Amino acid sequence: MAIYLASRDQGAELYEIIAAADATNHAIPTAGELSSALTKFAKSGLIRQHEGKYSIAGDYLSSIQKAYDSRGGLFTSGDKGVKWLRRTCLSIWGTDGIELSDTEVEAAHNRYTEMIQKH
Repeated sequence: MAIYLASRDQGAELYEIIAAADATNHAIPTAGELSSALTKFAKSGLIRQHEGKYSIAGDYLSSIQKAYDSRGGLFTSGDKGVKWLRRTCLSIWGTDGIELSDTEVEAAHNRYTEMIQKH
């Protein structure tokens, strides 16, 4: 759900995904966690990566929005995302993995932190 919250249909940079993950789960994902999740989602066709931004593939937007809009609010969005993934039964079929380095994630986290401090 963090990618959906951060991007909707516009695409989100890594720092925006980290911000959404922090807002919903109160935790900053590690480089390994982000790489693993983004790779699985990309290989199943759930997300697209283009010019440094990640977005939900159009085929899935409406069903993810419906899951997000269900009862529970922002702080249950992680649980809603897991339920949606289980119901959808995505299959992994291709594409390269997405490997993020600790340096990339640290830079994105720093950008997120700067964004918070400005507001």
